[in-house]
Amino acid sequence: MRARKLIAVLLLAGVALAQAETTPDFTAAEALQNVGKEATVTDKVMRVNKASGGNTFMSLGSRDRDSAFTIFIASSDAEAVGDVTKYDGKTISVSGRITAFKDKPQIQVTSASQITLKEGGDGDSGKGAPSPSPKK
Repeated sequence: MRARKLIAVLLLAGVALAQAETTPDFTAAEALQNVGKEATVTDKVMRVNKASGGNTFMSLGSRDRDSAFTIFIASSDAEAVGDVTKYDGKTISVSGRITAFKDKPQIQVTSASQITLKEGGDGDSGKGAPSPSPKK
């Protein structure tokens, strides 16, 4: 009887731990309300811009400088991250701590593993959109 109770308690603790470790997923528009959190942001890359100093900026959710969300890649991390122009116009997920720079949300990417191309890759946000039916 005690063994069953112990197993039940361990199972519940494991479920609670798994839920606590789940990284929340937000759209670019939701990122500003979640500054300070470790999260995944999923949305369409609207623009990729490499500045003259070598830093790269990826705008998600909007093409303009006031985009909903920015991925920042320092020039010193560019080699480790790789060519991100392949993501232009694609839906991606980026993981890391959401910070704010000049009141705009961003995640600084230092490794290619932080960016994942979403299946299909060209939807608006990748969240809640139905998958297209396969052609027969």
